Amino acid sequence: MGKVTVWGHRVKQGNRLLLFQITCLIVWLTGSRFAASQESLLGESASQDALFYQASISVAEKSLRLNESQDAYFWLQQAPEHLRGWEWRYLSSISNQSLADEKLTHQATCIAMDSAQRQLAIGYMNGSLELRSIPEMSVVKSLEGHTDAVYAASFAPDGKTIVTVSRDTSVRTWDTDSGAGKLLHALDNPGVAATTFSPDGTKVATCTWMMVGEGESRTVCGVVWIVDAQSGEVVTKSRVGGKPLDSIDWTNDGEQIYVGSWDGLVHELNHEGQERRVFRMPPSSIYTAVIAVDVSSDGRWLACGSKDRTARIWDTESGELVASLDQHGGFVNDVQFDAGGEHLVTSCVDGNLRIWNWKSGKLLQTLRGHLGSVVDFALATESQELFSVSTDGSIRRWETGANHSNPLQTQLDASGIYTTCYSHDGTKLFLACYDGEVRSVAAQDGSVLERWMAHPGSSCNTLSLSSDTTRLLTCSWDGTGKLWDTRNHELLLSLTLTQAAYDCCLSATAEYAAFARGKKIEIWDLNNLKSLGIYEGFAGNTLQEVAFSPDSTWIAATGGDGQACVWNRDSQTTVRQLGEPTENASTLVFDSDGRFLATGGPGIVTLWSIPEFNRLGQVRIGDRNINSMAFSPDGTRLAVGSDAITLLSVPHLQPLLRFQPNNDDIYYLSFSPDGRELASCTTGGSLGFSRSVNQLHQ
Repeated sequence: MGKVTVWGHRVKQGNRLLLFQITCLIVWLTGSRFAASQESLLGESASQDALFYQASISVAEKSLRLNESQDAYFWLQQAPEHLRGWEWRYLSSISNQSLADEKLTHQATCIAMDSAQRQLAIGYMNGSLELRSIPEMSVVKSLEGHTDAVYAASFAPDGKTIVTVSRDTSVRTWDTDSGAGKLLHALDNPGVAATTFSPDGTKVATCTWMMVGEGESRTVCGVVWIVDAQSGEVVTKSRVGGKPLDSIDWTNDGEQIYVGSWDGLVHELNHEGQERRVFRMPPSSIYTAVIAVDVSSDGRWLACGSKDRTARIWDTESGELVASLDQHGGFVNDVQFDAGGEHLVTSCVDGNLRIWNWKSGKLLQTLRGHLGSVVDFALATESQELFSVSTDGSIRRWETGANHSNPLQTQLDASGIYTTCYSHDGTKLFLACYDGEVRSVAAQDGSVLERWMAHPGSSCNTLSLSSDTTRLLTCSWDGTGKLWDTRNHELLLSLTLTQAAYDCCLSATAEYAAFARGKKIEIWDLNNLKSLGIYEGFAGNTLQEVAFSPDSTWIAATGGDGQACVWNRDSQTTVRQLGEPTENASTLVFDSDGRFLATGGPGIVTLWSIPEFNRLGQVRIGDRNINSMAFSPDGTRLAVGSDAITLLSVPHLQPLLRFQPNNDDIYYLSFSPDGRELASCTTGGSLGFSRSVNQLHQ
């Protein structure tokens, strides 16, 4: 086994290097113009660092898509520290989704949990056993007695006793209060694997294997021992199958025992150890040794994990195979049903745990964080947490009840979402909806907190928030602009516009409101309730988007023909027409410090300086129309939404990451005030949250 592991590690290193070399070549080819144009600004060394960073991020993202969490972690650690930004934190949070982790004293081989879900028992390769507390995972007791690796551990139903089986061919029991251990049973065969208590705690079943016969007829057979849990007296010893047995589980009614075999079989025995029937793996050219079994609490469903990268579920009443879950990256080391039997948790040598709705075959969550094979786990049904041990030398705690994967996607009942804006404290988002409503949703899980009808019988085209989130501006095809108090949904102002507004914007202090209507901008002084006039001079077609600079000095807008225009608010004069019609700028955004203005159209992003409005750079990221853009609060990143989200560095516009948190084209983007989250919405009503920090660690 050791040689296989080492060889596999070398292959992984080879694949890792090859993937990186290919990615570096692609990045160099696609980024050579970027490097050439920026080298004089950045310096040769800085330019090389930037390309290396881009390649590291690209390889890490591809590794995560392939569920190679260990490789992703490796390349994230290679990325130059001084260049690490939102995309690095985002990928890091995906690669480690555990609640907490602790370094173990030795290499763990197994883990078990008591029925009260207060203690964990961890067996080690050196033969020791530890009791650890839940949820702290701190050591309570260290138990010594075995002289070789502990292969399996199981708590008695009352939680007062633990049974273990070791490579030293002994089965031992331990008192959880005193820590005292005793030899329960000495096996007469060297091939030991797993052990478990009967549901009433009176018996212990252990699966093993031994060599039988002589000469050429010498072969292997499996053996199941059932002994008295107090005296160790052998109740029965049964030969089972013709290959080593590797896993065992007892049904809750105590009537059946299931054992998994290396020849791809699961044997069903009665409580006396007599074989009743066999569940066979489907024919396969891959090694289908069964290394984990679990029975649902009602005894109806049987799950097994195999070396062919698949977890399977059988109906124990009919004997039919009802599900095959094959999206694993290696051996399936352990399987366990949740309390209701609706979900199955699996662990794998690829370092990931997975949660399945096994009846539909849908993978609900992939829990990433371990840097080695997940050898075993214990599921706490009451707290919806699980604890896992790995060859990386750690124990980790996970939450299974909440969807905390990155990104989180919520499908609202709205027929479309046009705008998303975070509150100033980042706890919720306000949404402008096609059905005329304004809604606020929790940033943690997307649940609806408030909703009110802003524009009856018409769509709420957009909304804009004041910096303190107390004021909210909306507009619609109904020809009105409305100012709301977000604290009580009170309508403060209803402005009758000279024409229906496609877009609107509220200044940061809520003093001014701008409305894009036709080819003109209509500006209102909200303090004095008067119109400041119509801003004209735009040479393009119908205006699609309007924005204030952070200090309200500048007003910028884009038109349907691709041009953008900037006005000075005080003089009401056109400062500059930006771009050419061929550039098709359809969206724009100011950064929070008022240093940059970004415009975007079909596949092209352009960055402009303020107040000169000179072109600083331009990059093509594809051919699809760009619907929305958002600067990160620190101004170092620009998120661009089209058929996916592309993250660019600022001011160099270097593409860093491309990802899709929604199931449709991105229509609007918004960063949270602390920059940790990026919200995205679609006209189909999908709301996505992409997080650069694991919510659970917060």
